[in-house]
Amino acid sequence: MPSYITPARFRTMAFGIDVSELDDLELAALCSQATTWVNRYCLVPRLPQMHDFRGGSITGEQHQWRYPETPFDIGQRKAFPLHWPIKDVTDFRIKVTNTQYVGIDPSDLFINNGLKYVEVVSLALTSAGLFNALVIPNIGLATPVVQMNYDYGWDFEESGEILMPDDGQTYRSQNQWWATTPTPVITVNGLVATTGFTINYDEGTVTFAVDQTPGEYVTAAYHHNLPSEIQWATGHIVAWLHAEAEMHARGMAHLQTMNIGEVKMQRPRSFAFSSNDLPDLDSLVPEAAQLLKDHRFDGASIR
Repeated sequence: MPSYITPARFRTMAFGIDVSELDDLELAALCSQATTWVNRYCLVPRLPQMHDFRGGSITGEQHQWRYPETPFDIGQRKAFPLHWPIKDVTDFRIKVTNTQYVGIDPSDLFINNGLKYVEVVSLALTSAGLFNALVIPNIGLATPVVQMNYDYGWDFEESGEILMPDDGQTYRSQNQWWATTPTPVITVNGLVATTGFTINYDEGTVTFAVDQTPGEYVTAAYHHNLPSEIQWATGHIVAWLHAEAEMHARGMAHLQTMNIGEVKMQRPRSFAFSSNDLPDLDSLVPEAAQLLKDHRFDGASIR
């Protein structure tokens, strides 16, 4: 999984540290480690595929599904996917054996992103009515399973961000991971430009074929996938990891306090994980912890 920020993006995030001596390979390693910390701290689901805050596609996710117990019981109607927010469900099957299942048409499903469930809303109008009538295989799974394929992820829109120049030809936005659809709209001094440039969707940059005149301003209207809190939290962790690496390089990895005359300086305990085996960001990188607090999963990954 690509890191939530790239070395080029981190170099422009103004954390006040000197990374000029780090090459992109070293900085990429810090970005990858910080991404792992973000995922661990947020308790992201790992099944059936690893969660990515930029979104993705899930195939073969399974949950238990309760049969109706009487002819008057509608049985289970809701499934609770692990990854959120849901964009669309492409396949929904209630399986009773390896080969026997009832397929629910996606149009018969209601997605509730607020309460994090998918509900079958037209069960009586589908072949699942056979199950409601208790016409079920006599031999099969003791508890049926619902199996889902779906797409998830965020969709953020920027209506006309002013891009900042990296150099005379390349202009950078504050967000990476642009969506290719709808096509971004680029303007130069208020006029829409359709040729003479290329877009790096991962970096969120526009590079012109020729240098732009100083004083010109470039804007972009685009959609992107990564919440800004995830981007900035990852950046804060990279900055902290870099500082720790510098301390290691100076042979001061285990230094906790330093007295200079009447001035006493004390570092937070330098450990990466708390007693529950999660990154102790609240102590080590509180800025990142504050940014991530609304993106933590509620244990759904182990249901």
